[in-house]
Amino acid sequence: MLAVRIPNKLEVRLSKLAKVTGRPKSFYVRQALVAHLDEIEDTYTALYRLENPARRWTLDELEKGLDQKAAQRGTTDRKTAVDRGVRRPRPARAA
Repeated sequence: MLAVRIPNKLEVRLSKLAKVTGRPKSFYVRQALVAHLDEIEDTYTALYRLENPARRWTLDELEKGLDQKAAQRGTTDRKTAVDRGVRRPRPARAA
């Protein structure tokens, strides 16, 4: 169970949509999460990787399979920012 606070204007729009379509508001919240959660995770992962670049492999190293050997040893950095629990600062709220 999750409780989410949203601005009043958004709540009114969501309520109207739910009433017109006969679906619960939670249906549309789930739909929004499904549609945008991957995008949000990708954004945080990209920011994390910009700040913490992973090892770069030369073509010669790739051809020798050194990247695969490192992956088998678990020494490559393949986790996403979300997996690592990286938190970004929240944007300032508009007054």
